[in-house]
Amino acid sequence: MVRPAHRTGSDATPRGEGDGYRGDEGIPAEAQRAVRLTRRGLWWEALARGFWPAFVVFAAGVVALTLGLMPPLVWAVGGWLAATGLALLAGLWRLRRPREAEARARVDATLPGRPL
Repeated sequence: MVRPAHRTGSDATPRGEGDGYRGDEGIPAEAQRAVRLTRRGLWWEALARGFWPAFVVFAAGVVALTLGLMPPLVWAVGGWLAATGLALLAGLWRLRRPREAEARARVDATLPGRPL
């Protein structure tokens, strides 16, 4: 949007410039920051929810190899790596991208009066 170089009167400072609001949505900049950080947190939750089985299978295999519980045979290690790969694929299949509406709803639920 092209703005004139000099403004006078009631439209001297349009919404979004200097009044604590960002964008056209009318959400305060502090709330936008909270929504952005919450969305990042939702990403971490989604990654943890999707990939914890792969981490557990991988860690169990490392423990078994370290303690000598799994023989260092090619087929045993290959099976362990295949199981880890399948768990990773299952995590990718279940992974879903967190939406901004989810982050906004979570922030809104924590604020008194649910202003968002």
